[in-house]
Amino acid sequence: MQEVNLTSDEREFDYAFKFKGGIRKDFEVPVVLKGAQNAIDVLRKLKPILPEANINIVNDSTFGACATKVDMKYFIGINYGTYMLLFALFCRMLGNKDILSSIGNSSNEIDQEKLFNIHILDINLLAAITEPVIPVDSTRKALAFWLANKALHTITIHEYAHIINGHCDLMLNINSNGIITENLRHNSIVSSEDMMLSQTLEFDADAYSTLKGLTLLNMEWNQKAFVDELNSVFKSFTDMLSMWSFANYSIWKLFGVGNYDLDRLSTYSHPPPSIRQRLALDLISTIHLDSNKCDEVVSACLNAALEADRSFEKLSQTVETLEGWKMNQDPRCEEHMESLRGNWKNVRPLLVTYSINGLAPIQE
Repeated sequence: MQEVNLTSDEREFDYAFKFKGGIRKDFEVPVVLKGAQNAIDVLRKLKPILPEANINIVNDSTFGACATKVDMKYFIGINYGTYMLLFALFCRMLGNKDILSSIGNSSNEIDQEKLFNIHILDINLLAAITEPVIPVDSTRKALAFWLANKALHTITIHEYAHIINGHCDLMLNINSNGIITENLRHNSIVSSEDMMLSQTLEFDADAYSTLKGLTLLNMEWNQKAFVDELNSVFKSFTDMLSMWSFANYSIWKLFGVGNYDLDRLSTYSHPPPSIRQRLALDLISTIHLDSNKCDEVVSACLNAALEADRSFEKLSQTVETLEGWKMNQDPRCEEHMESLRGNWKNVRPLLVTYSINGLAPIQE
């Protein structure tokens, strides 16, 4: 990699993430990263007590992200692979005439061969087996970039929640390691209690990301802060909400269902993606429960999730439609979701000392 001069902030970021490869600096900070930083800046303007976070790209080709605290400063690292895989995914989707075919002129898109497996979580591997796809139609291309941006914002806000809700500081106090990584680990040695702590923190961060993602989406709609090419796509807030849900569901779908032992769900560091999808949809439903648009909102999010699910099948030879939904219907998954919700009463008291943001109440 070509040697470049680093700013003071970049040097600190590089030091904080040396264990993951350090900073990726063979290109200028992309516009999309500036968008993610802007999302955090808006949240801080809405609540000035919230701290700064040094956000940049980590030189790691896999899909993942990380929040940490080093020398009293907070950092959010987005893997280079995350940035590239999200754009590759949504460009491949919108470059397929059979996906979201009512948007733009989908007939202009070039026929694609299905990949054997779309659940590729390393950009180097994806680049080795296929050429990149860019949508031909300008509206579809603009939407692909919008979806990728929104997915990256969701991930960034999730990592920011680990900071402001006290997760990083709690882990720093527990094991002298304030690092929280967004990847899945199974650990049969560490106690289920410790893994459930980890899962509950992820559940809390997902909830914050969903809530604040909706806040930012409303602001974007009210300000009409999107490119002209998307005017025909976003005719109403519900249209925008639907595409936002499509982007977020695709994040978890990209991970795949995986070979989970449903009898040992408490031994994983993160809740399975299908459960996280379900919990996010449940939260959106709860937020709008007393609204006269509750049915419309829930229907838009649910239909978008189903559309995203079907889109993966159109890209891959080995994806089973609705596999995550089927998994969630297992009573063991239902029981685990209730355990996660119930565990908040055990985890919340641990975070009170460290939380900067304020915490969700305990639901009786």
